[in-house]
Amino acid sequence: VIKPSLLSHRSITKMVDKVATHKIGGFLLLFIILTGLFQVVFTVAAYPSEWIENGFTALSQWVEDGLGVGTFSGLISHGIIPGISGIMVFIPQIALLFLLIGILEDSGYLTRVSYISDYPMRKLGLTGKSVIPLLGGFACAIPGIMSTRTIANKYERLLTMFVLPLMACSARL
Repeated sequence: VIKPSLLSHRSITKMVDKVATHKIGGFLLLFIILTGLFQVVFTVAAYPSEWIENGFTALSQWVEDGLGVGTFSGLISHGIIPGISGIMVFIPQIALLFLLIGILEDSGYLTRVSYISDYPMRKLGLTGKSVIPLLGGFACAIPGIMSTRTIANKYERLLTMFVLPLMACSARL
């Protein structure tokens, strides 16, 4: 005898599978989800990125005022601090993107994305499993390359690694 709660869970999963793995509807849903995901990443992460940038600008000005004008002061206030700032401003975007990708992964949606994208990716010599590292490559190519470890075939893993730096990561945008 099947419990009613288990039966309803299975029917919901089948309904989600039917929509998420549909030949056309699956890609439309993927486009909508990715558009929303990147919209959230770039709009929500803009606030903490701006706070970080303003903080480092104030720190740079404080160091310059404290040390006075000179070569050493210029190195720190116009070189080192802005260099660190240039890296730190991307942390909110990367963190938010990986949080949202983690939510999609935990929901089981990324498995469905791998399934529907397997056929088109095969035409490029890749596998459906390459989609998740390529998604991560939009934030930063290095974590994307690290995530290729889930691809079992060495050739497909290496090919995905070689394609990843071609993704338009947030640092390059």
